[in-house]
Amino acid sequence: MRHLAAIRRLLLLGGLMATASGVAAQGASPAAPTCNCQVDLDSIAVKLERNYIAFHLEILGTPREADYRALVARLHQRAATTSEADCIFLLRELTDWFHDGHLFVAQWPTLSPEQASRLAEATPVIAMSEREVRASLDRRKGRLDPIEGIWYWRGFRVGIIPRAGPGEPDFVAVVLQSDSANWRPGQVRARFWKNPNGTYRTIATADDHSRRDAVATIYRHLLLAFPPVTWGRAYPLAPYEVGMLDPVDPERPTARVAGREAVVISVPSHDPQYRPYLDSLVAAHRAEIVAHPFLIVDIRGDLGGSSQTTAALVPFLVTRDKRPAIGPVGTSMVLSSPGNIAYFEQGGWNPDSVAQRMKAAPGQVLPLIRENTLDMPFPNDTLLPLPRRVAVLMDRGVASAGEAFLLQARKSTKVTLIGNNSAGMIDYQSVRLVGTSCPAQGNLLGFPMIAASETLPKDGLNQLGIPPDVRPGTGTADQVAWAIRYLASLKP
Repeated sequence: MRHLAAIRRLLLLGGLMATASGVAAQGASPAAPTCNCQVDLDSIAVKLERNYIAFHLEILGTPREADYRALVARLHQRAATTSEADCIFLLRELTDWFHDGHLFVAQWPTLSPEQASRLAEATPVIAMSEREVRASLDRRKGRLDPIEGIWYWRGFRVGIIPRAGPGEPDFVAVVLQSDSANWRPGQVRARFWKNPNGTYRTIATADDHSRRDAVATIYRHLLLAFPPVTWGRAYPLAPYEVGMLDPVDPERPTARVAGREAVVISVPSHDPQYRPYLDSLVAAHRAEIVAHPFLIVDIRGDLGGSSQTTAALVPFLVTRDKRPAIGPVGTSMVLSSPGNIAYFEQGGWNPDSVAQRMKAAPGQVLPLIRENTLDMPFPNDTLLPLPRRVAVLMDRGVASAGEAFLLQARKSTKVTLIGNNSAGMIDYQSVRLVGTSCPAQGNLLGFPMIAASETLPKDGLNQLGIPPDVRPGTGTADQVAWAIRYLASLKP
């Protein structure tokens, strides 16, 4: 599966520049004589109507189609007077209406070196050292907002501190240690406004100082996610949080022994780049895993990536009996359109000659693979005496490939899902990126190519997410310790 989280991450960091521009060239129309928010909106509406399979399965020809058409008309009228800076929010009103996290509008502005240099020079500076940030945090201990602290990601560190005054954001992220020549200590890398639901409206900046608008959410108290990136908390930490994240890359998996009863494997991301790390961790800790009664797999805040990333963990889940599956039942489907055909032809992934079959059935919804073999079975029938029970910790941050792992894990009768419902981004999968009619606007439309079943939305999981088996009590801080106690309370 090709999932949203990895694509979003690469978009912000620049790793998809060639791919994104190539897809945009394939999917975009020539620039219109006048390019503005209205043109971009109309372009996105046309592209999703032609290519987005959920539109054909859930909207087209149903009572919801009238609501959709009315929404597009209202947005079209508003777009005529919407500024370039605010256009991204209007475009996202359209994609958000579908309640599908794999349908989105990403910002991908192209800046000249001169533009990037001007933005860098205009970036606000707040002169604070890490020592000063720590001292401020310590003075206000017990009164801190959850977002306050020192955060890091692959070579840079920021201090998130409060601001006050008219026109100021609620919090800003000040660079303490730079990972790039484009950034220097003291520059403001992100601004945050707290929402009533506990999330944060965010204006972040990429390496070239271009703007990215997102919603930031804190998971596990340790992960600050504002797609496409996730920062890790370095300070302050509760005693039980020390050592839970990799000290360099907070999305890299970690493993540790928790007392005499459990081994804890933390998987903050299913990004495929982390599969070798997880494979090595599992191999290094295998003797400990099979010597302890419990295995805790913590995937809270895992926004997705590739469903194969956690393959090394699956052998520890095998049981003779299996629980009934949940979610949509049936064959995975694709929509035949010229753009989607080109995706399979040019992308190097053409399962069961699907591109050729799509050409023979224009406009039709047809099986991705004629014999459905996409189910994720256990890799073998070897039953391990230990670990005797497995807990998978989950929350609203578990999306896409993380949810695929949940669906596979819950088949095992020795697995207990603990936490809160997942994000609900599994009904439609494998994201394709296309440009809009206004490349200068710097927006890309991402939409999923594959429907999990031809019966959707029946039995779909996108609305509520995958439910846990057990929910810890409200306010449970150390969920790892809670999970170990819960497993110990179960009958052998």
